[in-house]
Formats: sequence, structure tokens, C-alpha cells
Amino acid sequence: MSNLKIILKADDFSPVTFMSIFKGLIKFRIHSLGIPHSVSLGWKKYIAFTSERKICTDFGIIGNTLRFISENSSFVHITRKLLNENNGIWNHGYFHKMDEFKGRHLDYQINNIKRTNTILKKLFDINDIAFGAPGNNIDENTNKALVKSGNPVWFFGNKENSRYLLLDRIVDIEKPVSKPNFNFFITEVDRLKKMHDLRTIILQIHPNQWKKIDYLEFSKCLDYLDSQFHVTYIKSSDLLKKTKI
Repeated sequence: MSNLKIILKADDFSPVTFMSIFKGLIKFRIHSLGIPHSVSLGWKKYIAFTSERKICTDFGIIGNTLRFISENSSFVHITRKLLNENNGIWNHGYFHKMDEFKGRHLDYQINNIKRTNTILKKLFDINDIAFGAPGNNIDENTNKALVKSGNPVWFFGNKENSRYLLLDRIVDIEKPVSKPNFNFFITEVDRLKKMHDLRTIILQIHPNQWKKIDYLEFSKCLDYLDSQFHVTYIKSSDLLKKTKI
């Protein structure tokens, strides 16, 4: 079996707020509830799941959800613990709007990327910050903004540049979005096995929305990968370090 490195790209990691509690109650989403300025019930379940399986994750954080958060908040302490346990965090935009990085002026895009960078650096003391746009909606200005912002890794970008490492979207594990789908994923893995030079894949996931059936599907997907490849779970920054050697 060939070796395969996997990056779990978990979108929409953010603290519980009074607004998210209100929306969770209105939409009957119990997994999105929790104590303000902590992580939600859904994220706690996912963190426990990955800890038990001993796999790491890159968590995409939304900048403006951290505007008023204290460094002593539960969310910050939990995120720092995740970083210490070999997980990663990345810039998932500032407003998390679907048009935040598409059809927008270059200066606007640069500013939104840098605002989230500043918050993440202050709270978590990290430097090599990956970026991924909300909804993966991007345009040519996003490429220019990444060069200006200095983010060294771009999830699902649209143009390669020597200033950053572009990580392509090769396969999906959720179909539809937020629903891991084992039968669909089998066909995706069959495609992977035909790509002889493939060494790394990114699996985009939205675990805060998962229910019990979704974890069962996700577990089967991971087990199937283990049966087909020699699998190693890494962070995007691990790839960056290797390129610097």
C-alpha cells in the first residue's frame, strides 16, 4: 500500500455566542449550543472523537467571533490545548460571508485576511497561518490578497504562487455538505488509488453539525482509508515545514 498524508480541514470553528445560542434554539440544533465563550456541544464531541482516535485537525476560525473574547475564556484555553496537542488553526475569513472574498475590492480582501491574522497571532501566538475562504468563494483579487497578507498556505486556492503553498481540493468526504457519506467516499478513494504521485489530501468537514449517524459514516470513511493506504494525519503547517528543509 502507498503512503498517504491526510489533513482534516474543519470549517467554522468559533466560540458559542448569545446569537449562536438563539439561532440554535430557533433551528433546534442542540449540537450548536453550549456556554457562551466556550466551544459548542458539537465541537466538544468532535474534539473527544479525534482525541480518542489520536488524529489531528486543522480548525478554521472566523475572525469576528473573537472580537470581544477574553484571553481567559474557555474557548481560548481549549484552542491553546488543541494546539499543544498537535492540532492546527487557520484563517477562515473575518465575517464568514459567502461573498467576503469574491467580487470584492483588493484592499477589502487584504484587510479582512489581516484582521483575522492579527487576532489569531495575539490570542494563540502563531505565525504560519493558513487561509481558506468561506464557501471557498474566491476570485483573482484573493490570490493577490494572499500574496500581500503573507499567509503561507491556501486551502483550495485558484492560482499557484511561490509566496504560498496551494492545497488543492482533490476529493470530498461530505455529500451533501456537512454529511459524511461512506458510499460516495468509496468512489472518491477509488479515484485516489489511480493517482500514483498523490501524497497528501485535504478532507473538508463540518463536524459541529454532525449527528450520531454522521459520526458512524465518518468513522467508516476513515477506516476504509486505513485499509487502502498507510495513513498519517498531519497539519497544513507540517507540509510547510517540510518545504523549508
